[in-house]
Amino acid sequence: MSFALNIPVTESLKELRTRLKASSPMMAPRIKMLIEMKKQEIKEFQKGS
Repeated sequence: MSFALNIPVTESLKELRTRLKASSPMMAPRIKMLIEMKKQEIKEFQKGS
């Protein structure tokens, strides 16, 4: 799960979506969850600045 944290904010969504396309059906829900978490993170980040 923590692998997403070391991806730069700007890259992460693109990278996660790419990873989602390449992922197995078993991994897809987990990656979708990470994408949602990233979106929230970015919203928080933008609010803070």
